[in-house]
Amino acid sequence: MNHSWRVKIVVILTFIMFVGYYQTGYAQEQTLTLDQVISIALEHNPQIAIFRQSMAASEARILQARSAYLPQISAGANVSHQRVWSIIPDRGGIHTESDYYGADVGVNQYIYDFGKTRERLAASRYAFDTSARNLDQIVADIILTTQLNYYEILKKKYMVKVNQDSLDMQKKHLEEAKAFYSAGLRPKIDVTRGELQFANTHLELIRARYALSIAQTDLENTLGGPPVQGPYLLADVPVEAKKVVLTDALLQKAMENRPAIAAFNAQIQAVEANLKAIRAKKWPTVNGNASYGYHNTEFPLEDEWRAGVYLDWPLFTGFRTKGEVLEAQAESEQLKAELKRLELDVVRETTQAVSSVNETLEAIKTNKVAVRQSEENMELAQGRYKVGVGSAIEYSDAQFNLTRTRNNLVQAQFSYLQAQANLEHAIGRSFSNSKVQ
Repeated sequence: MNHSWRVKIVVILTFIMFVGYYQTGYAQEQTLTLDQVISIALEHNPQIAIFRQSMAASEARILQARSAYLPQISAGANVSHQRVWSIIPDRGGIHTESDYYGADVGVNQYIYDFGKTRERLAASRYAFDTSARNLDQIVADIILTTQLNYYEILKKKYMVKVNQDSLDMQKKHLEEAKAFYSAGLRPKIDVTRGELQFANTHLELIRARYALSIAQTDLENTLGGPPVQGPYLLADVPVEAKKVVLTDALLQKAMENRPAIAAFNAQIQAVEANLKAIRAKKWPTVNGNASYGYHNTEFPLEDEWRAGVYLDWPLFTGFRTKGEVLEAQAESEQLKAELKRLELDVVRETTQAVSSVNETLEAIKTNKVAVRQSEENMELAQGRYKVGVGSAIEYSDAQFNLTRTRNNLVQAQFSYLQAQANLEHAIGRSFSNSKVQ
């Protein structure tokens, strides 16, 4: 086989491999649904990992508090050298030196402390519940942010399409203006106006494309990085607009479902349990203690054991306990006030979310009428310009209004979806449908 045939074969094989690679890469483009994107966010968003570790730490503190009920076993050994000054009658003082050896095993068992240990354990359990509800709130917030970013990308994508369609129409109009000018049917200003309009529309298209890129970056930041390897698309979401009525039942649902409210309630219970434990400090603590060991200044060592019940009663602590009680009481009242503020915020957020849903619903209806009228006006302007009756200004105004109303409709439709997401977040519905285990 001569050299030229070898080169040809290598070129053909390289071309086949390139085509196969290109087709494979193209086939890897994935379309992700909103539910899939939310699942990715809940799996990879670093805030989830942060709050999970906070929960793990709270759970470990429950184990620490529970350990007070179990025997505390310790062992120790020591070797020391001692020098003792002794006074002996008729002989005066003398020094004695010796080595001392000892080894002990001891057991200390809680018996009763008037509720201190019980309330500390209860406080640690309520603290764990607080951490769990805080994680739930983070989940709800991430779901909301993911939904808003998802809808923002779709909105920007459709705005790119609207501006691209507008640019195509402007290009066609510019070609018509140039043809009419060359035939002596239109003045030069029509061409100049068409070129200016084309440039402005192209600028809007560039801005829309960069806005789409920024929206995609925002989504990937929430997801903890790109959702998949390679290119991907987001599936369209149908806009099923319907009116929402603000009722007492809806507000009650928001109070019951919002994880932040549950977190505050658990935190208040933890502080009150800690307050009971602090108040119990004025009462004695009863423990059982036993030990067994070997001690002597020389071998063999002599064994000894001890066992007994010990009572420890702090009669005066310099008002430290009183200060701790006042601090815990103040913390409890502060949390109750913050809970009241949060409940008012929930009512406000729910009310505003309902209003936003209904407002965007009306905007969709109005903009659909405006788009239909703009399309009819555009058809008339195109026809009038082609037959030489309409002016370039009339055509430009019709084109501008059509692009604006189409953009306004896209804005309204996706603003409705975002308002709906805010409403679901306000009443806790999005969280109840996507809990993290």
